Amino acid sequence: MQPDRSNWRDQSAYDYLDDLAAPELGWECLRRNPEYQHDYAELAGGPPERADLRDQV
Repeated sequence: MQPDRSNWRDQSAYDYLDDLAAPELGWECLRRNPEYQHDYAELAGGPPERADLRDQV
């Protein structure tokens, strides 16, 4: 049985995924994850980083 592709847009828009390295592919998956998006939005609205700690890296 073939997957239902009726809701896909232009498949060529996803051709670039074939050339991604593992970390890049992982990021593509992570950034689309609703739980990640929620957590990021929550953290982005939090207090700013302490410059003294950030600059030690």
